[in-house]
Amino acid sequence: MAKLLIHENTGTREFELMDEEVHIGRELDNALRISDPSVSRHHAVLRRTPAGYVIQDKKSSNGVVINYVKVEEAALVDGDQFSLGHIQITFQDHDSIGTAANAAMSEDPAETM
Repeated sequence: MAKLLIHENTGTREFELMDEEVHIGRELDNALRISDPSVSRHHAVLRRTPAGYVIQDKKSSNGVVINYVKVEEAALVDGDQFSLGHIQITFQDHDSIGTAANAAMSEDPAETM
């Protein structure tokens, strides 16, 4: 099962991704609430798609930065690190490793020459 590791001043907490869509932000109505003032009230949304997980910035003040690149929307793979404001988050989805490896192994080497 996929999860997020949220690295905060008080330590690291885990959030399992059980829903198809997870809203992230400072406001109480978010599924994942992060109370840091650098995080917008409705900062981002994380969606499970048939191809994997996608994160989308909700026009936040500080944006979404994945692997040091600011994005409006991007696919996530196991091990990706992203930040919402000053909060660092690690995405873990061990199933995505198997999917990527299987896709690479199923390619016909003769087709790539």
